[in-house]
Amino acid sequence: MTSFIAAVLAVVAISVGASFLLETQQQTVDKTYATSGTRVDLDPRLSGGVAPKH
Repeated sequence: MTSFIAAVLAVVAISVGASFLLETQQQTVDKTYATSGTRVDLDPRLSGGVAPKH
């Protein structure tokens, strides 16, 4: 029973730590894209555009 409680406490501690870490690392869209214009598509193949020939 003690090991089960320790495992539950470990899972809670890991999930709370991950929550705080992700909260500091991830940005919302309004902070990431400073302007209201369109985003730059770095790889035109992702949007159906023509890829440059190498």
